[in-house]
Amino acid sequence: MHIFSEEHLTLHPAKIISALINRISLICENTLSTLRIQSNKVTHGNNLKVTGLIYISNQGTIKIGNNVTINSSLLANPISSNRCSFATTSSGSILISDNVGLSGVTLYSAEKIEIGENSYIGAGVKILDTDFHSLSHSERFLQNDNNIQSKEIIISKNCFIGTEAIILKGVKIGSNAVIAAGSVVVTNVPENEIWGGVPARYLKKNTL
Repeated sequence: MHIFSEEHLTLHPAKIISALINRISLICENTLSTLRIQSNKVTHGNNLKVTGLIYISNQGTIKIGNNVTINSSLLANPISSNRCSFATTSSGSILISDNVGLSGVTLYSAEKIEIGENSYIGAGVKILDTDFHSLSHSERFLQNDNNIQSKEIIISKNCFIGTEAIILKGVKIGSNAVIAAGSVVVTNVPENEIWGGVPARYLKKNTL
């Protein structure tokens, strides 16, 4: 494994030391992520690429397909201020299909989150299939806040979800759809369309 490339040799010694520290930190984080994947019983296919440290809490099921790339570090994606976080309740499941890329993404499932093949999920995106708490203020203050609504989220193949977007429960996003950065998606998005805004609305057809 090469720690330095040729351009590093022309750097100031302080920058070389900084690069070395960053590289060693990244190696340690990648090792910890591998251990977390194994200890949390996450199943994955071939050629999984992880950069950085992932938070994983898997009480349900997490499955990752082939050729998936997970960037969970500023060194891997400079616009991602968050690490990746994958969490399921005992009734939840996360399915990440083949050739998916994720950067600093939060996935929390109490029902089901499915990401289709060849989809890119941008830096800081949150995909949450549950309300976490009851909408009733009186029920939230009870000891057992049990009236919590959850509904599966399906992101179809070839989708692109822009940075800092939020996808909420019950949403289905059709194939080849694009969600603009910073959008909050609360309703279904048809295939081959570009949506954006808060709440997200139709902008135009995706003809590319």
